Amino acid sequence: MNASNSSTLPSPLTGLAGFLGLPTFLEARVHREWMSLRNDAVWNRRKIPGAASRPVLLVPGFMASEASLNPMRSWLCRLGFAAEVAPVGLNAWSGTYGSQVVSESIRRIADESGQRVVVVGHSRGGQHGTVSAVRAPDAVEALVTLGSPLRVVSPRYFLTRVPVSVLSTLGGLFAGPAEHAAEAEYERDLLGPFPDNVRRVSIWSKTDGIVDWRVSVLGQARNVQVAGSHIGLAVNPQVYRELASILEELVADQTGPRYAKRPRRKWAEALGS
Repeated sequence: MNASNSSTLPSPLTGLAGFLGLPTFLEARVHREWMSLRNDAVWNRRKIPGAASRPVLLVPGFMASEASLNPMRSWLCRLGFAAEVAPVGLNAWSGTYGSQVVSESIRRIADESGQRVVVVGHSRGGQHGTVSAVRAPDAVEALVTLGSPLRVVSPRYFLTRVPVSVLSTLGGLFAGPAEHAAEAEYERDLLGPFPDNVRRVSIWSKTDGIVDWRVSVLGQARNVQVAGSHIGLAVNPQVYRELASILEELVADQTGPRYAKRPRRKWAEALGS
């Protein structure tokens, strides 16, 4: 585990090295990582005492689909948590749209459960989780990000930068002033101050072949380094052990603020607003 502050944050790669990144074949490890997880004790560990169906929302990465986090969802449910995956589809659309879907999911879960939500975001899903936590800190208990670019809006490695740039350019052709303003607000919330009452953990790998690990290291967060690929962070045994430890800490700590359920408006009031 590494703790960093703003004065010691590593500088992201620049120039050709920052564009090319690490060899793409490193991501081929994902199958081996999945098999390692299935054979690891953490995969079959017993329920966490006190979990009591506490809510956890998982947010997949760019072009990953919701199915990419199904193993983590089923594992969390076996541990006793009420886990679900945010319905962001391939998570390939604008940051405004993705964060809106995540924020609505957080509010719905918090209202239904009466509890603050633990958000786990993989890659771009961690960006959406960050923006959502900034906008609704009363509804988010903790944010855990997996290989997420949190100090830049778009990763510099070409394997991600090229498709993201293409989709962003296409989306910009049909966007009006309101959409551009919303995207600018998304960027400000992503890169700006983070609420003090939300625990923040960033998990990353120095052999990440998709995102420069340096942009995942934060000053005001618990930084955790693991070994593995970027895609494989969703099925990495080390990640699961860290996540189990984090959740145990949250369950044991009953001193944090509770979620105050928002009053439900009557249908007539809602339709009239």
